Amino acid sequence: MELMVTGAGAIGRVEVEDVDALGQDACRQVLEAVLAHLRRQPWSQGATPESWTFWLADAGAPACGEHDIYRQACAFADLHGLVHALVLASAGGPRRRPWADEETPTGAAGACYLAAADTRWIPAYLDYLASCDLDHEVHQYAEMDLIVRTHGWGPATAALAAARLWRLAGQHGDEQFGQWLEEDGLEDYLGSGAGAGAFEAAVRSEFERPGPSDPAPGRNDARARGRYGQDLDDGLECFARHRDETTLEQIRQQALARGDRLAAAA
Repeated sequence: MELMVTGAGAIGRVEVEDVDALGQDACRQVLEAVLAHLRRQPWSQGATPESWTFWLADAGAPACGEHDIYRQACAFADLHGLVHALVLASAGGPRRRPWADEETPTGAAGACYLAAADTRWIPAYLDYLASCDLDHEVHQYAEMDLIVRTHGWGPATAALAAARLWRLAGQHGDEQFGQWLEEDGLEDYLGSGAGAGAFEAAVRSEFERPGPSDPAPGRNDARARGRYGQDLDDGLECFARHRDETTLEQIRQQALARGDRLAAAA
């Protein structure tokens, strides 16, 4: 079958007997070829395509799309690093990930099925979400439900919940967090000692991450401080119902100190 890439046409051939059972070798060939193509012809700065994908074609007709290729590849642990590399390579920058189709960002299946396969890939899934336009969500809600219901609640999924409540809220973050509390066991988990500790650590980590409102090195004017402070207050408000005032004030002071360090940097 021909391996096709948007804008480039056929970039190679892969021997496939059954598109529903590609096997590890065929999946590896596809992923390596597409990744090599992207590395040879990277997108120009600020010129990320609006849509981009890859697929297998039989006699010119699409036979196996990106989603199914990623899904099958993620069944093989030896391919997880390669899947992750291709998802990263197709990001295009913050909120600039191209669309594989009218409803799905490219890389969606790779990022989601990796995180569902192993909790160590959940941070990578959060990075994937940060590259998407979450003001136009379609499948992300279902993807996060799959990850949570596959693994249950633990430190990695608590980090997912914390990110979903603020940084990656998108269109439906508050709604989904509420569902997790009421229907999917998050309230009980947060009521446990281990759960409360894991969630608090995740919340603190959210405020230690680089963000768009971070002051530039050496910039300590009122406008920069105001922007950083407003973003900080908005974030703390998202967690006000789930953390006590003392904890939130500690986080606030630590975040302000971080902002001061950034502004004072040479």
